Amino acid sequence: MEICNAPPLVISSGKFHDESTTYYDSNSDERFEEAERESPPDVKPILPLPITSFTELPRNVCPTTCVVCGDAATGCKTFYRRTLLAERNYECKRGGTCFEVLPKEKRCICRKCRFDRCVQVGMDPLAIQMNIDPRKNKMIMNIVGKRKIEEETALVPSTSKISNSNVPSHLRSIEDIAENLIDNLIYVEWKTDVFRKSAYNPPAASLPGLAQLLSATSNLSIADKLGPMPNWPIERNISMEKEKQMLKQGLRPSYYNRKEKKHWLAFDLLTIIEYAKTFPIIHQLSEQDRIVLLKSVSLLCYNLQQSWFSYESKSDTVIHPDGTPPLTMRYFGLEYSKKSILPFMRDHVDKKEYCLLKAIILCNPATAGLSDEGVQLLTTERERYSRALFLYCMANRGLIGPAHYAAVLSLVDMIEHQAKRQKDMHLLLRIELPNRCRVQLIEEVMD
Repeated sequence: MEICNAPPLVISSGKFHDESTTYYDSNSDERFEEAERESPPDVKPILPLPITSFTELPRNVCPTTCVVCGDAATGCKTFYRRTLLAERNYECKRGGTCFEVLPKEKRCICRKCRFDRCVQVGMDPLAIQMNIDPRKNKMIMNIVGKRKIEEETALVPSTSKISNSNVPSHLRSIEDIAENLIDNLIYVEWKTDVFRKSAYNPPAASLPGLAQLLSATSNLSIADKLGPMPNWPIERNISMEKEKQMLKQGLRPSYYNRKEKKHWLAFDLLTIIEYAKTFPIIHQLSEQDRIVLLKSVSLLCYNLQQSWFSYESKSDTVIHPDGTPPLTMRYFGLEYSKKSILPFMRDHVDKKEYCLLKAIILCNPATAGLSDEGVQLLTTERERYSRALFLYCMANRGLIGPAHYAAVLSLVDMIEHQAKRQKDMHLLLRIELPNRCRVQLIEEVMD
């Protein structure tokens, strides 16, 4: 059992693995012309191989025939992986019709059509083992994004389209539902991370409260228009101890005044609100339940997000995307910051587990002040994510699956402890600096 969005990577022998149409090199035209000379003079259109869904196979049975080329072994799988890792772009001299007009033994000569076919049959780019963050690979994220759009489009009834989306939802297996759930979370997390690193930097004092933010539509797409923030990482020209003393006196270090510097507590809380608004369950809650819920869980999601980003950036202490440390490090010390990273390192938490845990924390039915209807909705939603996390751990961790599942959930205790200390520190700062500028969103979350 394997939890991922698309059917597992389809394999082939790759008989013509090293032959291609073109990859912007001088020899490609000669190879293609040679292939054309070897082709029969009068090639009749041939129907492509049927695209078979992996879910149609008996459970725990892998396909033995590649639906890309019709052969066996691992040729197309290797070709697909190598193309994605190198982010290669190909062209087709037949206008993308090679799989329709060429005989079976000639189809894979065209790398463009071969790769497009790999994508079409459902090879999962996120299942590829790599040493870099998949989000940094534009080709992978383009495929993931297009599939997200295709899935949403498939939900719209159409008389001209026949697909597996017409199968009644109650007939889909639990594994299929978990796969789709995880892929949606991965996509939302990617969009959230792009938003966090974007040039969007509203003044903290101008941010509205929870009620106004939750009543507006999600603003994550603004990052696509503005692009990433320039001039990061920011160089700090002051020691942490001196910076702490200046902040206590109500002064701001010089690098705080740079336009690239974000008020990270305010901006990350805003990011969590925008992230939450992508969940349909949030819009099913009443206005009061939404405010009560986000007031309770925003700081928890904020801490989890900070710890994951630092862990993913291979830092042993908490850092922001611009390279600066959080305010809590200046007050609680370096060891406190390290403690939030250690569980991720110790248990080797991966991206999918993190995304599921974040969703579990967001959908907290135990939040005080929720209506009975809100509790019921969130209980059902949290069970979906908890079940998906358990299935994923069992499929990917083997015998230690149950123990690893418990270890991932135990991270909640750590971030709850962090949130309590942060609220205590915020209260002390309000007493110590009563006249300092207050941000409405922070005050509501910290209250």
